[in-house]
Amino acid sequence: VGASDRVLEQFADKLKIVMETTRGGFQPFELKKADEYRMEDRNNHRRFGPSTRQRLIYRILTSKSSSGREGDVSALRGCGFKFRSMVKNGLLVKFFPLHERTEKNNLEADWASMKKLFSRQPLDRIRRYYGEKIAMYFAWVGHYTQALILPAILGLIVGIFGVSRRDPDGQYQWDNVLTPIYTLFMILWGTIWNELSKRNLNTLAA
Repeated sequence: VGASDRVLEQFADKLKIVMETTRGGFQPFELKKADEYRMEDRNNHRRFGPSTRQRLIYRILTSKSSSGREGDVSALRGCGFKFRSMVKNGLLVKFFPLHERTEKNNLEADWASMKKLFSRQPLDRIRRYYGEKIAMYFAWVGHYTQALILPAILGLIVGIFGVSRRDPDGQYQWDNVLTPIYTLFMILWGTIWNELSKRNLNTLAA
């Protein structure tokens, strides 16, 4: 299932889809100012990226149907399909968006590859393909993973120190002199990381 760029633009105007402008920043899409917005899918010279197209097509399929007046964006209506009811009543097995094979393969090569383990995540491309929520999730996971490097190294040192010493009963000293110091460090680390994480996500969302 697809739709022409013109129809997608009309529904983007009606739904006030937020898009990046050529002057920087983001604004709700307006059809009469279409040239003022950046193309999301520049490789294919299409205004909307895969994520936005899928979202618009879904809204077209599920919005209430009505003839409306031609050329009147406010009167646009969709097909009126009730997919969840159709699945519930056994008329439909499943409904889901299909991958765009080329972009999916490019993301797998440039992102979901062990060769790119220590490379910066292509968050803009992830946002265009999967949407803002998924991109923000991976931004958070990436920031969290990087921040865990120092606690992991210090925790390993504390663990090795505990294994290298034994108490009178011959047991490893997991609770040793470094444990309370490490505990205090983790409290401070958690507080600092939480604030830095908020700042990082706010910067990405701006």
